[in-house]
Amino acid sequence: DLQMKAKDLLESALGNEYIIALNLLPNSPQWLTNLGALPMYLGLDLRGGVHFMLAVDMEGAIEKSLDRYSIDIRSTLREKRISYTGLEKQAKKLVIKFRDVESRSKAEAELKSNFADFALSTEDVENRYHLIAAIKPEV
Repeated sequence: DLQMKAKDLLESALGNEYIIALNLLPNSPQWLTNLGALPMYLGLDLRGGVHFMLAVDMEGAIEKSLDRYSIDIRSTLREKRISYTGLEKQAKKLVIKFRDVESRSKAEAELKSNFADFALSTEDVENRYHLIAAIKPEV
């Protein structure tokens, strides 16, 4: 009630050049108030507020991250002149293939220093040397 009086007074003094906003009145329409609905007092911001629920497509986000990382890793390996025979995306991880252990070790050191979001592991498959980069769970 006090805010309404202040609003009326300010509107008459300032004219139509300014908009007077009220911050303690409910934003509910009268028909909703007539049904008994009340604004949320002392809510999220201790004055009332709105709660939003955000849904994230984690699978899609991980896929896009892996796509970006694969481009970045290829560029880094090329820039550092570290030869590799292939890079594949497999089930939420990147598998980088090398002909020799030395190249894999150089790549592992480079990725550890430049890509902290990855947990790195190695795997030897039929005279091929793999470096597996999986996104850390906390990322």
